[in-house]
Amino acid sequence: MKRHDVATALGLIAYLFMVAACLAQEPKRVKDGLVALYPFVPAEFAVPDLEDAEEHWAMIVHGEMINPTPEEPGVTFEADESALRSDEGAKKIVESLSKSGQMTLEVWLKPTLLAQRGPARIVSISAGVGNERDFTLGQENGRYVFRLRTATGKGQDAFQITQHTTPKDVVLLERHHVMVTYTLCSHCGAGTLRLFVNGKLAMERLGLGGDFSTWDFFPLLLGNEIDLNRQWRGTLYLVALYDRALSPEEVQANFAAGVVRPK
Repeated sequence: MKRHDVATALGLIAYLFMVAACLAQEPKRVKDGLVALYPFVPAEFAVPDLEDAEEHWAMIVHGEMINPTPEEPGVTFEADESALRSDEGAKKIVESLSKSGQMTLEVWLKPTLLAQRGPARIVSISAGVGNERDFTLGQENGRYVFRLRTATGKGQDAFQITQHTTPKDVVLLERHHVMVTYTLCSHCGAGTLRLFVNGKLAMERLGLGGDFSTWDFFPLLLGNEIDLNRQWRGTLYLVALYDRALSPEEVQANFAAGVVRPK
């Protein structure tokens, strides 16, 4: 073999190794603990990434929205009284998270404007504007607000709903990634709540208490409250729920993977 041919062959081999290395390092979404996955792309709204493909929640449409297209993925809430909601209580989600006492909420989104208050509801499992909720992720101008129901003792009425607000200027008017995790210490029972934006920690609350044993089978709501009076304006690209608290490394892995498309 001529020297030129040897150099060409070696160059091709090096190139193939480089391609293989890039493929091996391709970011992948975390699947362990995944309970519900809604990627809003040109397909069915409910695309479960679960063992039981029939366990999912069809979404009822309220009001006018812009549906995803190949050119513009994501479902956009821009009119008053627009929302997506499960056609019944989110039983499997609630049962899974209540059993573990932990959770992760993941959202890819793009708010239309900062001047949204209420807080404007982005993702919620709830049935009203008061204490009838398990959790709510909302927007209050440039801050994210997370409300969470946790047990304070035995009995369905022994609960509290705490509110946790990020620093200002956390909300971005571009497509970005938000993840909220809640975990309980197995030794002391203290809870830790974290909110990440684009893989970076934006808020941390330590020393919280209580599991999810008092959660109710409220509907899953996107873009509004059930009575349609807490409108959020923006685009949702993906919503996912896990029955465990993802680690900071796993949060970064999902951010690096981006918005998945159903296969």
